Amino acid sequence: MPFEGPSVAVLPFVFPVCAGDESFCLSRISIVALTLTESGTMCNIYCIIYFDLQFLLQNGVGSVSNLFEKIRKEYATFSPQHRLLAEEILSNAADLAFLTAKQLGDRLGISSATVVRFAHRLGFEGYPELRKEVQKVFCDENVPMRKLRESFEGPKEAVDVFADVCACDQENIAAVASSGIGEGLGRAVDMLLEARTVVFLGGRSSYSLVHYAGFLLRQLDTKFTFFNACVDDAYERLEERGRNDVVFAISFHRYYRRTLELVAFVRERDIPIISLTDSLRSPLAPLASVLLLAPNRAPFYSYVVPMVILNGIVAAYAKKVHLSSREIFLQRSKTLLEKGIYV
Repeated sequence: MPFEGPSVAVLPFVFPVCAGDESFCLSRISIVALTLTESGTMCNIYCIIYFDLQFLLQNGVGSVSNLFEKIRKEYATFSPQHRLLAEEILSNAADLAFLTAKQLGDRLGISSATVVRFAHRLGFEGYPELRKEVQKVFCDENVPMRKLRESFEGPKEAVDVFADVCACDQENIAAVASSGIGEGLGRAVDMLLEARTVVFLGGRSSYSLVHYAGFLLRQLDTKFTFFNACVDDAYERLEERGRNDVVFAISFHRYYRRTLELVAFVRERDIPIISLTDSLRSPLAPLASVLLLAPNRAPFYSYVVPMVILNGIVAAYAKKVHLSSREIFLQRSKTLLEKGIYV
């Protein structure tokens, strides 16, 4: 049901309006429309409209991912101006949903005609149809479970919090297990096997994942290296890499700028990139040769799913690794034991 008139604003919030029925909360989302005065201050509640989740799913909420995937796959074929538009859609879809073609063009320093041509390039009749598709992100970001769960006041006792954390992580693992990631993971392992050298990089909290995967794989093969994206000589470490090498980048919301800059540098040199991130809207997505998605539906940071994916890569690589690499692993283990590194 569309809202008409310049005085109406749709707020991107979800309220747990239960009315004594918990299932109602978990099956519907609420959007509150408020009338505004000319000065922009809130005047009164205009109405509350409930959208059935089934209605949203039947009307294409899931198709937004298809749009982002199409942009990611065709990114390399876009003109420079179209790449600007692609990056804006992937990074700021929520903002784009409420901009006209002229406003978007002014924001990026390009003409509105270019914006319209980009919509045609993606298979839409015009920009309004593209914007309508992107507006579905608004609904997608507010579907039940994640946003509703964030709205609820959670338990205070540690044992209850722990139970909730476990439940959320189990939900995340089940989601990625059923997402069809196996094909992408297989392609990633093949790229690692064929690469001359492999560099893992990432920064801030994501570096914990970089160190974990890089350390384990280096025990199997000396071609693996890893470093924190914040190091001073990051560009020097990458400049000698070529098309026979692979860069494995890891970054999650909110995406570390330094990691993105390094990956863009690698992309300019046509070096294959494997990206482990959390969304098709991630700035890493359009730059990746192989994209591994580890979405997090929990209301807290969790690296459980990325760890599962990395464990899968390490295990698969170990099973396919050459005999020489196995010998390296055994020799290193022997050395570490002889030197008393491990108790």
